[in-house]
Amino acid sequence: MKKALGYLKKVLEYFGFKKNSKYVRHYLDESNLRSGVLMALVVVALEIWLIVRQHNKYIIPQVANGADYWDSLFKNTSNFWLLLLVGVVMFAFCFGGLYKNKRPTFRFWITVGAAAVLIGYTFFAFLEPYRAWDKPSNVFKNLFLILLYILSGTFGLTVVGYSLFMKLKKRESDPLGMVCITFFALICLVFGMKVSYCDFASASGTGKMVICFLAMVLYVACLLVWKPYLSIAMLGVIFLGFYYILLSLSDQREFRSGDVVNYITFYISLVMVAVSLYQQRYKDATKAEELEHKANYDDLTELHNYAHFLNQVKEFIAAKRPIANSYIYLFLDVSGFKAINDTYGFAKGNEFLVELGKKISAQFGEEFTARLSDDHFAAFCPAEEAQGKIGFRAEEVRKMDERLHPHLNFGAYVYQNPEEAPRRAMDKARYACSSIKNRNDQFYCEYDRKMHQNYHMLQYVTTHLEEAVEKGWIRPYYQPVVFSKGRKLCGVEALARWIDPKHGFLNPGQFVPFLEGTRMIHKLDACIFEAVCRDLRERLDQKLPVVPVSINFSRLDFELMDAVEVFDSLVQKYQIPKEYLHVEVTESALNENDRLLIDSTRRLKEKGYALWLDDFGSGYSSLNVLKDFDFDVLKIDMKFLIGFGTNQKAEPLIQSVIDMAGKIGLKTLTEGVETEEQANFLEKGGCLRLQGYRFGKPMPKEEILGKIDAGEFEIQVEE
Repeated sequence: MKKALGYLKKVLEYFGFKKNSKYVRHYLDESNLRSGVLMALVVVALEIWLIVRQHNKYIIPQVANGADYWDSLFKNTSNFWLLLLVGVVMFAFCFGGLYKNKRPTFRFWITVGAAAVLIGYTFFAFLEPYRAWDKPSNVFKNLFLILLYILSGTFGLTVVGYSLFMKLKKRESDPLGMVCITFFALICLVFGMKVSYCDFASASGTGKMVICFLAMVLYVACLLVWKPYLSIAMLGVIFLGFYYILLSLSDQREFRSGDVVNYITFYISLVMVAVSLYQQRYKDATKAEELEHKANYDDLTELHNYAHFLNQVKEFIAAKRPIANSYIYLFLDVSGFKAINDTYGFAKGNEFLVELGKKISAQFGEEFTARLSDDHFAAFCPAEEAQGKIGFRAEEVRKMDERLHPHLNFGAYVYQNPEEAPRRAMDKARYACSSIKNRNDQFYCEYDRKMHQNYHMLQYVTTHLEEAVEKGWIRPYYQPVVFSKGRKLCGVEALARWIDPKHGFLNPGQFVPFLEGTRMIHKLDACIFEAVCRDLRERLDQKLPVVPVSINFSRLDFELMDAVEVFDSLVQKYQIPKEYLHVEVTESALNENDRLLIDSTRRLKEKGYALWLDDFGSGYSSLNVLKDFDFDVLKIDMKFLIGFGTNQKAEPLIQSVIDMAGKIGLKTLTEGVETEEQANFLEKGGCLRLQGYRFGKPMPKEEILGKIDAGEFEIQVEE
């Protein structure tokens, strides 16, 4: 039974007993508008030809015999002029519907003006049928003619009403538009029936004018798109009704059985064509709807995607021109979403995003919300409503998982002027949100003047990196490293500095975080790799003293390029002995389960490079990294020296790290040394190397080489 009902449902849907989506209805209506333009042009051309034909065949001879020209013209061509005006109005209506955004005021007056002329002419011509009303043989002719005038006048009024509706409401009305097209179709059908009937009713008629009726039916049923059940019902009523009207003339003209067969065959064929046409147009509409949906909506959450969101905001601003500070852009980021994926799996994570998307849409409205990517969302709303709307993150989002307690971070940028691109505004909101990432004390941040300065620096850095590399604005500065015993220079650390022609000297804090955030840091590091190799080669060629240089590798270097291959190829290119280069990897970048880092550091060791663990103790250090990675030197982070001399725990803690490193075969270097007291303690404790402002700040190549050549630094390469 269930299966049978399923088949019945499919059959009913095939014949149009299904509510179409707004997009499909609009698509089919536009298809009818395009067909309407063609039909209108054909009607106009046909009526002009018939008027010319009637004029030459009847009017000129009648005028030659003394008839009044205008009276003769009206009697012989009044209906053709009526159909001509109907065609003009239909053309103006359909053309205006297709191109409603181009010169709307001009098209409004053209359409309304043409419709007004049609209404006036219809009223003027309506008196003509009554002259033949007393003749019984003309009953159907008069009825057809009266119906033609009524439909024409109503068509004109409906077009005027639709045009006024669009003008005042600033929107379309698909049902009212379809009514206009339906009236036009009925006018064509009534005209075809009138012409064919008059030919049958006339004693001199041939009966061949039934082709006019059939042509008009074909015209209406196969150019315009109707739901199948409407096509069947409409064509059935028209064919059956006209058939019985023609039977009333059986005393004047025989309606033979062969004619009936042809008549029914044409009806069946026309129904099949109309149904097939609808199904094809419907399939095209649903396919177009699917493609547009994919282009405008996020597959997972069904919210708008970012591109559509930006376009919606842009159109809104262009239309409404809101005042400054009246609206606000919001960038939403889920804090704790990674934990949801890790704990429950990606399927549950997707369910979380879908549910969250519904909540965001409910708060900010479907039109101006979007999912950007991953766990990032966007919204645009009135500024005065923003604070109230973002409050839902505490009440609702945390309840979505009471075990992990996720919450939303909001970055905000207040709308300033209509000239600013929404994408640029959203970038600023995103930037504001990134500034509070991983903070539990703040979930909302508004883009301010300080951020504005940083944002412009970010834009400058990311857009000028290639130029800076090419023109040598980025160069290594070298900070001395000394042996703790004797304080002789045993090496230097290469640190990137940016000497910009516009902004001057840029500290690493002004560009390194930006390049990491935009995943461009590998370009900077590759530049430093080559600059160091070039400096070493120059010194070696001059047969001058050389000290080893340690170079920093970031985690992103290994992700974004084959850092080992890039580095080693530069060493080979400049023919640098490998003992002059030490590779530093930051402790925070390592993870005992990270196959990429484990493999990369192993390759570096196999190629003969010394491997240093940088910033040990800067974060939540995992001692496993000392077990899983093969390091030569352990660099103790300067944070261990904070509170040195006042904090009783500092000295024993540093000493324990030095002792531990020695027991597992690691040499030690402590950075951030600023006083002689610290240096002496580290020397006594067994720390081999020291680095910090006590021995020199990072300095350009020329300065440190000048100090070496001047004897300010005594070189001791071997321990």
